[in-house]
Amino acid sequence: MLYISLVLAMREIGDKVLAGELEAFDIDKLRPAIFTLIAVEEPENSLSPHYLGRVIRAISEFANGQNAQTLVATHAPSLLRRVAPETIRYLRLDGDRRTVVARVVLPENEDAAKYVREAVHAFPELYFARFVILGEGDSEEVVLPRMLAARGVLTDDASISVVPLGGRHVNHFWRLLHELGIPHATLLDLDLARFQGGWGRIKYAATQLLKYSDVENAGIDEDEIAAIPAWNSEQGLLIDDDDWFEYFNERGVFFSSPLDLDFMMIEAFAEVYRVEDDECEEPDETTLKAVLGKKHDTVAGQYTDYQLQLFDAYHHRFKLGSKPAWHIRAMAAIDDAEIAADMPAAMTALIDYVETELEGLPE
Repeated sequence: MLYISLVLAMREIGDKVLAGELEAFDIDKLRPAIFTLIAVEEPENSLSPHYLGRVIRAISEFANGQNAQTLVATHAPSLLRRVAPETIRYLRLDGDRRTVVARVVLPENEDAAKYVREAVHAFPELYFARFVILGEGDSEEVVLPRMLAARGVLTDDASISVVPLGGRHVNHFWRLLHELGIPHATLLDLDLARFQGGWGRIKYAATQLLKYSDVENAGIDEDEIAAIPAWNSEQGLLIDDDDWFEYFNERGVFFSSPLDLDFMMIEAFAEVYRVEDDECEEPDETTLKAVLGKKHDTVAGQYTDYQLQLFDAYHHRFKLGSKPAWHIRAMAAIDDAEIAADMPAAMTALIDYVETELEGLPE
């Protein structure tokens, strides 16, 4: 702190002397620097987070001048929360253990850029991850690490970050992670029978994937996307998906089916979510609207009888109750063997993909 304060003070005095604003010093004897570079290595090792914030603010203001620059090397997410993503230069080892330098390029759209900037500030751990899993929200943050652990993949040991994106601007996160060279997978809600869900979610994901990638690498074109059935089409997605699930799975994109992660978990592990027999009944229209929304599609042929009987339990736990609280309680009440035995197919496919990708990544 003292050393940096002295450097900043000397630079300020030098600037004033050069500008003729301060005559107390002989410019020939002072010989103020025409350019000052401050390089700080891992300041988090010797400073508390609050002092770290003060130092970063001070040297950031210092670097705003025309004759100064600041470089800070860090492994601390707490520091990255305090700087603009655009100022970051990201260093990462590639498959040949060579250092690759990349920078964060934000979307041109102002709203999208603001969203991505805030999300990166909220989850700066993604910069330090070997692998990132993008999820829809709070439920994924609780459930995914537990599912991975049941398969022997510990998120900390494997340097995996689970980042909720709320389903918004997913193409920008795909582009960001791709440009930074961070391998990733995505778990989206299928939202079957919800407004614009089901086929609508497939079309949305395909459209976003095409935005993020070029046509050759995406393996699809706009005509194929246009041919995707409407969200309320009579062609049942889970009966005939036109190979779209396979297409997405090969590219690390998976869907919580048939509704979302919460429903997928309560269906697979009804006992630990304390689903009672008297809760399992055919849903009336009020329950359907509460779960699927007012403009929902028909559920006939899309949900099994048992799945429909879970709607009321799902509504009370995850619409009226706290999603994280229910998942934390349930995950604590089940052992690894039970999870592995009854793990939903989409979760199994996701973890298989993660394990395969991790095998080829440097530590």
